[in-house]
Formats: sequence, structure tokens, C-alpha cells
Amino acid sequence: MLGDAWAAPGRRGTLAPMGTEHGSWRHSRFDGHAAGERASRWLARGMWPILVGNFIVLLAAMQHDESRCGQDCFDVGLRTYEPGHSWTSYNNAWQWEAMYVLAVAALVAALAAGFAVWRQDRSPLAARVLPAAALALGVAWVAWRVLAPGVGS
Repeated sequence: MLGDAWAAPGRRGTLAPMGTEHGSWRHSRFDGHAAGERASRWLARGMWPILVGNFIVLLAAMQHDESRCGQDCFDVGLRTYEPGHSWTSYNNAWQWEAMYVLAVAALVAALAAGFAVWRQDRSPLAARVLPAAALALGVAWVAWRVLAPGVGS
């Protein structure tokens, strides 16, 4: 009877009988499981830099949002209002808020990705998509910050 073991209820497939052409359990290498575990470990290790990086992005966004343009603003600073300057010269420009929201979204996506990677047995697709989305949001904030025009220009 042991050679004809079937899967437990709720499991997919059947268990291989103990004396088949594959050999016994003692001689199995379980290669299918090892490859999946290696991918899981790689994904979990790659999640920490994304999470820490997006936290640093949020801290930079908070600092950047607080300093905005200060006295160099054309709408609230010492200068009188003049249209036609870059958005970084106006304290009330919507881009300041959008950059901050993008940084918060990057951190939230990184936290969600960390949870998805931790529970990837329930949703393997989310464990692959959410880290990529978190990384893309963090890189988008950095690129926007680097490419934004200087204050007062």
C-alpha cells in the first residue's frame, strides 16, 4: 500500500510510487523545488535595497518639499508675481505636490511589495510585479528631481 500513495486532499497531482523508474525518495534531488526556492531567495534579497532606497527617496522628498523655493519664489517670496518662469519658481505649483505624492507612492509600493514577496506562495504574480513597480516609482522620482529646472531659473 505504501507504494501506491496518493496526494493528500487539497494538493495537486499525485505522489510518485516508491519503487518507480525515478528511484526512491532517498535518491531524489527535488530539482523543481530548489529552483523555485533560489528564485524566492533572490527576490527577497533584492527587496531590501528597494525598500531602503524608497525610504531614502521619501526622506529626500520631504526635505525637498519643505525647502521649495523660499525667498526666490515669484508668488510668495520677496519677488513680485511674474508669469513665465519655470515651475520651481512658484511655491504653489502642482508639481511640488506631485513629486511628494510620487515619493509616498514609491514607499507604499515598496512596503506592499515586501509583503507580497513575504507571502508569494499566495500570489506569485504580485511578488514579481510589485517590486518592479516600487523600483520604477523610486527611479521616476529621482529622475524627475534630477531633471527639474533649478529654483529661480
